[in-house]
Amino acid sequence: VGEYKDGQHHGYGSMSFPNGEIYEGEWKFGKRDGQGTNIWKNGSKYVGGFSNGLRHGNGKEILSTGSRYEGEYRNNQFHGYGKYFHMTGETYTGEWKFGKRNGKGTNIWPNKMKYSGEFLNNKRHGNGILTHSDGRKTSGIWKNDVIFKKLELKPFINKAWIGVRIKQLTKE
Repeated sequence: VGEYKDGQHHGYGSMSFPNGEIYEGEWKFGKRDGQGTNIWKNGSKYVGGFSNGLRHGNGKEILSTGSRYEGEYRNNQFHGYGKYFHMTGETYTGEWKFGKRNGKGTNIWPNKMKYSGEFLNNKRHGNGILTHSDGRKTSGIWKNDVIFKKLELKPFINKAWIGVRIKQLTKE
């Protein structure tokens, strides 16, 4: 249903596919192109940009499992900056390349453990800081999800602020 040009969907329209998939949005010469909504038979849903029939540009996807992604896509894959919320409570916010965590990002697990740093192919790789659920921090260089070299974290002390606070305390 919708607009046609030369016998193909072109403009705004909707289509129900034999596999149970439903698309409503913009079309260009028979392909999803522009803004649209795609719903799969399993209940997964994507709202956002399409190009040449593929998810492309900014979008939001809610999977039938309850996991969801909000961010940039390229050729049907997470690509660019995005936020992924896994059904287990794990989250990742940061850079994606070709569907994998790549570049700088922050991963937080349900037990409140957090890694902020660099990723390569979905693994901690490069400089990063792991904050344990008890507050301890491990800083270092990671390779293939394993700490390769630990680096010492030095606390920052603002001497001017401490001096002012000591004066305030001694006046009372």
